[in-house]
Amino acid sequence: MQNLALSFLDKAAVVAPTDHTNGSIDPWRLCSVSQVEELKAVLRLLPILGHGYHVRHSLLTNE
Repeated sequence: MQNLALSFLDKAAVVAPTDHTNGSIDPWRLCSVSQVEELKAVLRLLPILGHGYHVRHSLLTNE
């Protein structure tokens, strides 16, 4: 299933001519596909974590 909301991150895994330095690919300029997909998974969890924080905060202030 393709998630188009975070598809702009896919560009980090595309090899560009500027990624090559001295004949080899610079690892600081290029990510693997698995790294991009892991970042997308973490970003999808942020709303859940934020909601949990707000629920916890509201429960603690009502005590």
